Amino acid sequence: AANAFLDSLAHHRRAQGLPATAINWGPWAGLGMAEAVGKQQQARWSAAGMGTIPPATGLEMLAAILRAANTAGTGQIAALLVDWSMYLGRFAGQQPLPLLADFQDERQTATVAPPAGPSRGRIFTELLQVDGDEPRQAILESYLQRRIAAIIGAQQESIAVDQNFVQLGADSLMVMELLNELQEELQLTLYPREVYERPSIKALATYLAREFTRMHNGQAPEPETMTTLVAAPAGRPGTLAAPAGHPAGLDEGIIFLLSSPRSGSTLLRVMLAGHPDLFSPPELHLLPFITMAERQDQLGLTYLGEGLQRALMELKHIDAAESAALLAAMVAENVPTVQVYALLQQLARPRLLVDKSPSTAASEETLRRAALLFPQARFIHLLRHPYAAIDSFVRQRMHKLLGVEDVEPYQLAEQVWATSNERISHFLLDVDPKRQHLVRFEELVTEPERVMRQLCAFLEIPFDGAVLKPYTGDRMTDGVTPLSAAIEDPNFRKHDRILGERAEAWQNIKLPRPLAPATRQLAAVWRYKLPAEPETAGLAPSQNGGTTRREFIVDVRGLPICVCAWGSAEAPAVFCVHGILDHGAAWEEVALALVARGFQVIAPDLRGHGRSGHIGAGGSYHLLDFLADIDGVVRGTVHDSGPAPFTLLGHSMGAVLALMYAAIRPEKLGALILVEMAASQNEGVDDVQQKLAVHLDYLASSPQHDVLPDVQAAAGRLRQAIPAMRAETALRVAERLTEPYAGGVKWRWDPLLRTRTGIVLEFGETSPAKYAALLGQKKLPLMVVFGTATRDARTRELAQQLAEAANVTPVALPGGHHLHYELPAQLADAIVEATARHKPSKLFDEQKP
Repeated sequence: AANAFLDSLAHHRRAQGLPATAINWGPWAGLGMAEAVGKQQQARWSAAGMGTIPPATGLEMLAAILRAANTAGTGQIAALLVDWSMYLGRFAGQQPLPLLADFQDERQTATVAPPAGPSRGRIFTELLQVDGDEPRQAILESYLQRRIAAIIGAQQESIAVDQNFVQLGADSLMVMELLNELQEELQLTLYPREVYERPSIKALATYLAREFTRMHNGQAPEPETMTTLVAAPAGRPGTLAAPAGHPAGLDEGIIFLLSSPRSGSTLLRVMLAGHPDLFSPPELHLLPFITMAERQDQLGLTYLGEGLQRALMELKHIDAAESAALLAAMVAENVPTVQVYALLQQLARPRLLVDKSPSTAASEETLRRAALLFPQARFIHLLRHPYAAIDSFVRQRMHKLLGVEDVEPYQLAEQVWATSNERISHFLLDVDPKRQHLVRFEELVTEPERVMRQLCAFLEIPFDGAVLKPYTGDRMTDGVTPLSAAIEDPNFRKHDRILGERAEAWQNIKLPRPLAPATRQLAAVWRYKLPAEPETAGLAPSQNGGTTRREFIVDVRGLPICVCAWGSAEAPAVFCVHGILDHGAAWEEVALALVARGFQVIAPDLRGHGRSGHIGAGGSYHLLDFLADIDGVVRGTVHDSGPAPFTLLGHSMGAVLALMYAAIRPEKLGALILVEMAASQNEGVDDVQQKLAVHLDYLASSPQHDVLPDVQAAAGRLRQAIPAMRAETALRVAERLTEPYAGGVKWRWDPLLRTRTGIVLEFGETSPAKYAALLGQKKLPLMVVFGTATRDARTRELAQQLAEAANVTPVALPGGHHLHYELPAQLADAIVEATARHKPSKLFDEQKP
């Protein structure tokens, strides 16, 4: 406090035109506080390149300062003896502190020799030149013994290799100093917990030798079967109840930046930090926990808690010690994390708080907690190509940060990318589209101004050019102390500009094994190219005449609708609508037969089905919603110039929807084909009351799927429902219609679809004869297809009712209800016959899928 006062007094007098100079002295030899700290601290200074000033030299420096003060008008000056080569070496791989930036050249040209021991930078080459972990362990033991002795100010021979060097006096700053040196020397990303968990030289050397071999000699542990994501802690079970009332001081205005690890979230966070209307600190890691004590228990030996500490330092203008004491008090009092959010928002006002913590996407419970605490929160979903994210995850050894040992890193990295992004996507299905925004990393680095203008518009704040300069100004990219590890991306401070070339980095990445089918499906949904992957149906753009299914997303009233497509975009189109609990890819075999005959096939997953979005808690499904999906997909992809009519095909409930659509938009169609159309029933009052009761019970109880052991079990369930389905078809369908859950799998379709009461009641109020009359007025070619082995005789009766309409063609096939699975070739022949009466259009613009 006294020193700060003297500095301020000198500046104050200078501002008034009065003489004053404050001298910030380095340590003097044998005098003052520098002597009081003891020999151990003095040895640490020496090891860092900081020398003590002999009194005679100090007097000479004082005279020089006084002469300079009379001529240059300097109000504050530092006087110290430093070997910049040694001192700045502690910040290797980082941007220098602004005060020290001018000394970088001196670091390059300094001639002062480093302390005794192995030359800095040579240990890496020495380790590479020997084979095996044991020789490397011996080299590392000797190296660590010398470096730790220098850091803690002890004699090398006084430290045994099996002693706990933390107990010998190595504090957290000393550990970080050692960690920074090890990272530079070994070219290996390391985390504090890796040192704290091995606090003896022998244990640490053994561990480092093994990790050095794995990273630099291409050796890796044997792959294991990963069934569940090893995620960041998500708080205690059962703690996700909605808070009682709005917590005092909590502002609903908050922005959550959601992404999988290594997706570029640090860059986007720092860009946002430049906006004057936002407070965008490093990772807070608050949301997964209920109390601060719980947070402390879980974060433990990691340094992930320092992001919150750095935010408090910035907001309260306090140093590392004060902020650490403040956090310790919060832990001791077991303060709820929601109160910490309220404190941050209060201190940041009028700026909006941005919470960028990858742990938020580690569990569905944590994501839902965000919606419970902050009903008006805005969410940014940041996506990055899986190859780039996975490769970066492994290179940065993120599995060590998560505390996961003996796991195949690439497999874990893939699972983290897939699971995180899928959880985020599923969560956002329940969020108002106006409160969510998608950002692709590749577009962020190649078109930063366009992306950030769109993002500012989404956040309803004016665009500010500072967001395009992430490497200028104070944006909390440093640690809580000069020696702290980077809180976020350890590579961020190695750059000085946005690197557009990183958008294409994935093209040069070769993963050691193909991605899992589920991961490839997710990548295909987000339209990421995977050129290094094996050809797999349903995952890649069409090749060789379009026999491979491709999938893409169309936004319909804020809900993502997944669309399956086969064939050339130039071919005549057949639009297929599936039935209840089915999906667009159910038309696969029919589509392949049609593609061979010169058609393209388009088949969306209706909402709640397949890979499309769910309506969320409190919602319900109605025929009009499904009908709007069809209309939205057509509107979102059809040629603007107005196409020639296309063929519309529907099965079961999908046939009902096709019939309705044809009655409403007959000018768009050239032919209508209804396969095993679901028939309505003439119900009595009691039946209606019973169905309504069942429907309300389902809505009140939030039905959930049963967990099945594996995909094979799900395929078995499908074959029980559809005995004619072939085993290989059932397995393919089960792979697309299930997702990993609780050690097994569960169905992807929304459990609310179990009750069809609302749908059936709506359909029961309509008369097929009315639709038939409408179709007859339009003279639309109509084909009704039914199976002779179907169990529902009403389908035949319905065909007879529709026969009254003009141009109807009844077709009977020797199968049951699911003709698209049982007799795909025969059904394709019938479709070709129906389309022979007109020339179908090219429905989809080849530039859009």
